[in-house]
Amino acid sequence: MPRIRIPQEHWGEVWMALVGVGSVSLISEEPVYIVSKRHIEVLKEKHLPFELLNSTYKLVGGNVAQAGEKI
Repeated sequence: MPRIRIPQEHWGEVWMALVGVGSVSLISEEPVYIVSKRHIEVLKEKHLPFELLNSTYKLVGGNVAQAGEKI
């Protein structure tokens, strides 16, 4: 499952988009969350900022995000 970090200054907006899609799990004291592929797709569609923390993760449509990439 993908892991993401949400920038503090955009947390509320990103969080509302995430919970609108489905369950989100906080996995560390540092705000790192486990999300689904659909969560990632929605964040990208809405142009919301997040940092993908996993190793290379292939997204729908052939787009690939690398670990540590801020999107």
